[in-house]
Amino acid sequence: MQVGAVKEQVGAVKERIAGKSHELLNKWEEMSREFVTNFVELFGRDGRINSWLRESGRKVRRAISPPPLDATEESRSNYSLLVESRGSSSADSSLSGSPPTKRSRISRNDWLDSDDDDDDI
Repeated sequence: MQVGAVKEQVGAVKERIAGKSHELLNKWEEMSREFVTNFVELFGRDGRINSWLRESGRKVRRAISPPPLDATEESRSNYSLLVESRGSSSADSSLSGSPPTKRSRISRNDWLDSDDDDDDI
């Protein structure tokens, strides 16, 4: 009699294991689909990474490349208006892109004269 009970228990355990294995496989399959979908959304042809790289590339090209012809003409007209309103000399120095020329506070002659004073001592 004991043998029959053991066989029933073994059969019940096998059924539970089979049910759990199907459950585990279904969860695994679901998670793998989700993983693949997320991967494709991120790295696919129209994915977020490629979109971000394309946009970054456009920003870099805009920063490096000269402006289009229309923008250049507009900036030239703005420059000429500025020159007319300020006078050409101040506008040229302020828009040239380089700082004003540095000038010494002491002239060369003043410096040479100060050396002569040391000789008298």
